[in-house]
Amino acid sequence: GTHRDQQPKASNTVVVARWIFMSSTHFRIVVKNCSATELLAKNRSGTSDPYLVFNFDNFKVVKTEVQKKTLNPTWKFEKEFCYETRHADRSDKKKLIVEGDNPYADG
Repeated sequence: GTHRDQQPKASNTVVVARWIFMSSTHFRIVVKNCSATELLAKNRSGTSDPYLVFNFDNFKVVKTEVQKKTLNPTWKFEKEFCYETRHADRSDKKKLIVEGDNPYADG
């Protein structure tokens, strides 16, 4: 099948995502190896405990592991899943939303 690469950037976070079209209504999504630089410090110690949350069209939500006490995290991982739609004419409108946060301020 064909594929489409996408590199969405949420602030200074880089994510590599690949859509591999198996047919006009069925495709595979691969997300891997993400990084961020110069994140805002959220802990009193001047660091952060960042993680990323990937939301693919409200179909699949994946959270990375928390990287402790860093402002320049790297996540080495690969997540893959299949997606099927009844609307082939809308497959190019699917979005991968990336959110990052640190609710665990630990000083």
